[in-house]
Amino acid sequence: MTIDGFVLAGGNSRRFGHDKALARGNGRSFVETAVDTLMKAGCNRVVVLHRQPAELGFLECEVLEDLGGGQGPLDGLLTALSLARTDLVATLPVDQPLVTSDIIRQLRDVAGENPDTDMVSVTDENGARHHLTAVWRRSTCQPVFSRHFSRGESSPRRVLDDLRCRWVRCPTALLINVNHPEDLPSRWPTLAGEGVCDVDENS
Repeated sequence: MTIDGFVLAGGNSRRFGHDKALARGNGRSFVETAVDTLMKAGCNRVVVLHRQPAELGFLECEVLEDLGGGQGPLDGLLTALSLARTDLVATLPVDQPLVTSDIIRQLRDVAGENPDTDMVSVTDENGARHHLTAVWRRSTCQPVFSRHFSRGESSPRRVLDDLRCRWVRCPTALLINVNHPEDLPSRWPTLAGEGVCDVDENS
């Protein structure tokens, strides 16, 4: 099963104060962590989407420019779907540095085993959805994203209403979003091997 992986790092990082891709935790930058996670998850190709690719020239993978159409996360998701060479496409936001390769592999496997599903994403143990950490089926998702994008829609959540989705529940501690410097964990947990819990039916 082949799958392309995209690190979503094209945001402005206004709340964080500086580029989150270059923020550091556990001894390396967030973007290096995300690239490593996708590679270990078995992605045959890993691409980082960033507003200024030249700033990430130290990475040993492709770094391409986000479309940057002013529609937030929808920009990065549509860019990933447009640039992918495989039908299954994994996306991982750069500000979720604790997501493990086990989680990405599980999302890939669920998508592969359910060809009638357009997207597989994660929820935490409290039911909160983290839809940017996901595996998408490009053939069915790209037309839907393009339609919403052309309307000026900025929320991926509304796009999901037009997709057949499955949700995988994961440990809450792995799904932390680092939106502010104080969100960084004081002690970087070692949770590799902690996988997922349950797969919900389409919703």
